[in-house]
This record gives sequence, structure tokens and C-alpha cells, in this order.
Amino acid sequence: YKTVITHVLNLLRMKYTIQDELCDYSAYKDLLRSCRVAVFGHLRQQSIGNVWAMIRQGSKVFLYKNGINYQYLKQQNSLL
Repeated sequence: YKTVITHVLNLLRMKYTIQDELCDYSAYKDLLRSCRVAVFGHLRQQSIGNVWAMIRQGSKVFLYKNGINYQYLKQQNSLL
């Protein structure tokens, strides 16, 4: 999956970062702050803290509509 996404983003000449390694918390927060768009490709409840952080900082967040995070945030009227 990562290979396909990387190939497509390179074709589109888009700037991107794929987080696939652990890093210290401070560096991770800096990485999140540098993103204007985030794609969370999860159906299960994963990364809700990251999703909240991205929404709070005003980033555009993409979630699957049938994912638990999307359903929860929609219920809470947290999605615009």
C-alpha cells in the first residue's frame, strides 16, 4: 500500500511524508504541526488522538465514512 501511495504522490509531484518509523514525541508533534492535510486510512478505532490534534490545528483530515472515528466525530458534531 505504501509503495502505491508513494508512486501516485510522486507522479503528482506532491510534497508528502509517510510516517512508518517510531520517533520521539517532540519530533512527532513537530511533524503533525507541519501537515496541512492528513489521511487516516483506518476502519477500526486507531489514531483518534492524532485525528483530534489535526482537526484542532485546522488541518484537512480525510477519514473513511464507514470508519469508527468518522462515525464518532460525526455523532459529536466535530466534523465540519
